[in-house]
Amino acid sequence: MLTRKKARKRRAQLIFKQTALHENNCQGCVHNGKNVFANCKDCPVLQRLQVIGTELESISKELDSVVQSSKDKGITPTIYKNLVYRGYNDIEISNLADIPIRELNIWKKNIGVTRSTIAN
Repeated sequence: MLTRKKARKRRAQLIFKQTALHENNCQGCVHNGKNVFANCKDCPVLQRLQVIGTELESISKELDSVVQSSKDKGITPTIYKNLVYRGYNDIEISNLADIPIRELNIWKKNIGVTRSTIAN
């Protein structure tokens, strides 16, 4: 299961790798700066950059699916617990649920959900 913390860490690793590939290979390339990628289509560096880009997109899509499901269903104790587990704070959760933070706090108080009860 992908948590926000793991996603952030993996994204940072991929972006670092992507930047290093570009700086070490593309900046000195004769095709760099021409905005013509036709010459790059068979380049192994471009293929590696595309693989990294695909992985970055998949991370975003996986996290977006969590966000969308919480918007579609509204906030429930289960969704709230899952989002907290994934590293979201209450402000982010209220934004995802499209409710004011005050409403989220009232909802939590009414149903007896707190971060300490979630940890148990």
